[in-house]
Amino acid sequence: MIKNPPEVRAVRIHKDPESLDTSFRGLTASTFQGVATLITPAGPFKMEGASWHLLSKVFSSPEDIKTDLYRERLLQETMDKDPNCRPFAWKVLRQAKLAVGATTYIGDTALTAPPFFDNVVRGNSTTWGFQTLGPRVINWTGLSCEDQAIILPTLQSTINWIVLALAGKPKRGTIPLPVNGSVIAMTTKGKSFRKRQWWVTLGKYELAAYDRKVEVWISSRHSIQKNLLDNLESLLNSSSAKDVQHNGAEGVEGIYWEGTMAVLMGILLFPGLIYETDGSQEKGNMGALQTRRQNGRLLQSGQRRRRPILQ
Repeated sequence: MIKNPPEVRAVRIHKDPESLDTSFRGLTASTFQGVATLITPAGPFKMEGASWHLLSKVFSSPEDIKTDLYRERLLQETMDKDPNCRPFAWKVLRQAKLAVGATTYIGDTALTAPPFFDNVVRGNSTTWGFQTLGPRVINWTGLSCEDQAIILPTLQSTINWIVLALAGKPKRGTIPLPVNGSVIAMTTKGKSFRKRQWWVTLGKYELAAYDRKVEVWISSRHSIQKNLLDNLESLLNSSSAKDVQHNGAEGVEGIYWEGTMAVLMGILLFPGLIYETDGSQEKGNMGALQTRRQNGRLLQSGQRRRRPILQ
């Protein structure tokens, strides 16, 4: 890639990838090939570069980001070990968002929260945005019993929400569904979860079909279009190796995508056509994502047909 391209008709070639200084509020950080390395009191810590860029811009307590991010990391590692806590695929959460017109997501940590929501909260803590009683998507089993107890009264007093939960006997100390005024919209197979520790296996976004059924709850006073629920059930039942990374502009997605290497290095400022390709392998087949931009504006994006890999 071209870093700081000259304003002349010339091409500068860098044989080695560039490392960028992405330090913030006293927290030393560098981003290299889409991976941010943060120097914390507990030692170096790696996370997705786009996620780090997002948090450095929208985290609710930037002055305490060093200690708060360490706390979020410890919490995420604890959740990864809990068999009753599973991160849903972002394609599922995006459809649940569409079903109720949600602007707020409740659940997960700062390391795994989806960027296509205006607000992300958990109990009394706010990751970004604001605490609000507007339309919400809630990952019930991604909350502690204390967090569940905090939001329970709001579920009983409002109607614009949708809850995703693992079916079966709840873990000790948690509040079981249903809550007063709720009805079950569906119970279905859960085949579309992000793998445990997906946030550590940077850039892979791998999915897993855990042997757990999923319950979807809504308010008994709120009606959701059947086709939206059918699409949600279809996505929950879909089995694929990777999650869908949608280059959108909902919530704070725009800031998230600004943290990619192409944007950080100013590639999209190039006054001309840019072609981008990215290869991937799934079940023995090779596929490729390709985009075309002009003057930074996306003109075309799509995935080419997967072809068998020749041995």
